[in-house]
Amino acid sequence: MILLLYGNAFHKRQKRLEKMISALLKKRPGSQVFSVEEDPFIKERLEELLHGVGLFDEKYIVVLKNLLQKEEVKEYLLEGLEKMTESPHVFILLEDKISQVNLKEVSKRAHVAEEFLLVEKKPFVFNIFSFTDAIGERDAFVAWKTMNTGLLFGKDVEELRRLAFWMVKSIQAAKISKDAKEADMKTFSYNKAKRYVGNYTKKELQELSLCLLEASQKDRRGEVPLRFSLEKIVLGL
Repeated sequence: MILLLYGNAFHKRQKRLEKMISALLKKRPGSQVFSVEEDPFIKERLEELLHGVGLFDEKYIVVLKNLLQKEEVKEYLLEGLEKMTESPHVFILLEDKISQVNLKEVSKRAHVAEEFLLVEKKPFVFNIFSFTDAIGERDAFVAWKTMNTGLLFGKDVEELRRLAFWMVKSIQAAKISKDAKEADMKTFSYNKAKRYVGNYTKKELQELSLCLLEASQKDRRGEVPLRFSLEKIVLGL
């Protein structure tokens, strides 16, 4: 019998191997367990294990580690798959990586073929325009949350203020113009701003742009830190 465990999630794969061997030993408590990884006489060792008989049990368990990655023994091992299938012994193939060709060849004869892969977490990339979109949507909570996320990931508070000001001015321009050309804006930016014109009145946009300008001035004069002013503006959307 052939059992195949492969993949680079070594800890999970090792735990599965240990459970597998434990379950096999319960069924055949007198079985011997052999491990073959580095051996100058691998071919001879495999031949011996394929046809040998254990001292206390007629069946034993053989763990073959990464042998399909060894050119000097790979073909011999693949040719011996049929014998392993017919053998009374259990052969567990452990492979860190395996080609699709070899995987297909082994899986055809394996009683079990399980993959263990590490799931690589993609690094979080802060999308700064999620902040301006939240302002356009007039979603105070999301705007506040994305603002603080941006600051946490190293964005400058003045950069966030300028972006907020740009969005407000874009909505103002889209509100009083018929198209991107008249607004002197790029089509993409104009179309996005146009979606938000119904969320604010002209007066609210004027007051918001004024508050964003004053926030920068108060920070330069040392009166109120820009972060506090911007947070207040965002929460008041």
